[in-house]
Amino acid sequence: MSKNDTILEFFVSVLILVLLLCGGIVFKYIQCHAKAEKQGMECSWGPIQGCMVKMQDGTWMDYNRLRYME
Repeated sequence: MSKNDTILEFFVSVLILVLLLCGGIVFKYIQCHAKAEKQGMECSWGPIQGCMVKMQDGTWMDYNRLRYME
């Protein structure tokens, strides 16, 4: 195996890793907005904060902690 083949394999591996990470980020962003939209809520998503929804009193809450009691 030549040096050029090794470098090419490295770059292909890095490219695949970057595509997987970016795909996961895009998927989480779309998932957050789809769930909030179905419930008629405003949302914000970020890689560190996760999915946050805006409550009626103007505060933000983690979507995973959101519970409705009727």
